[in-house]
Amino acid sequence: MAEERVMNRWRVVIGAVLIQLCLGAIYAWSVFTPTLQDAGWSKLQTQIVFSVGLASFALVMVYAGRRLKVWGPRNLAVAGG
Repeated sequence: MAEERVMNRWRVVIGAVLIQLCLGAIYAWSVFTPTLQDAGWSKLQTQIVFSVGLASFALVMVYAGRRLKVWGPRNLAVAGG
């Protein structure tokens, strides 16, 4: 039983780290833009990728908020990342 609790705690830690990495990619997008432009992407293309990512993030948050009561917070967090 105690060993199972320790395993569950590690799952929470790993899930939290993955979520923070995803959020960090959104907030640090300006760091990636020059590298993408060096690879041949135009400024418009990089802006489109960022906009689509941010819009997807917002839409998924609305969907997840509606599913929270059905799935519960733990299952929703696991499904989200």
